[in-house]
Amino acid sequence: MGGGLIQSRPGSIPWTAVRAWADHHGLSLEEMALLDRCLVAMDRVYASHWAEKQKASLK
Repeated sequence: MGGGLIQSRPGSIPWTAVRAWADHHGLSLEEMALLDRCLVAMDRVYASHWAEKQKASLK
């Protein structure tokens, strides 16, 4: 039997991790919400970049 490589794809940063980081750094609820929105937007950009890179590598 042959083996194959399966490449994992990046996922979003969990909200619980954002909350823990914000708590650790003393952010208010509003600041944490802004941080979360920024991270979600950056996650989307990175996921799109990663998908394009994967597509290009299959050609």
